[in-house]
Amino acid sequence: MRLKMTLAGLAMLLVLAGCGAESPGQSGKSGQPSGQSVQTSIGNPTAEEMLESNPQSDLLQYQGIVYVNAKGIDWVQEEELEIGERVGEIKRQSNELPYADLTATKLPEGTELFKPEKKGGDILIAVVGEEQIRYLAMIEG
Repeated sequence: MRLKMTLAGLAMLLVLAGCGAESPGQSGKSGQPSGQSVQTSIGNPTAEEMLESNPQSDLLQYQGIVYVNAKGIDWVQEEELEIGERVGEIKRQSNELPYADLTATKLPEGTELFKPEKKGGDILIAVVGEEQIRYLAMIEG
């Protein structure tokens, strides 16, 4: 009987130890080194979160989704995209919160936004004069 309690006690300790175990140098699911504070959100990042982490971000908001300038994202630039349906135009240029749809940090008011033909909803194309600027949706998952 004493052996059963000892094994049961050992099993319980192992279960409890496993629940709190972390990988060396890691803190929970964030993947950040221990001792660092990490702000996480559930769902898609918001303009507020993005601007808090980088006030100079080149972003826009459309239908509640934040899109960031994809200039430095090779795969987005390499996509063969043609301008498709017009979805709106920038109504306000601002870094101030709260942030609303059709607000951009860098694009001027009146900039037209388009969905690319034959592509999902993760890219928008902003047309400024003759230039086409690609923006990528910041979607979790």
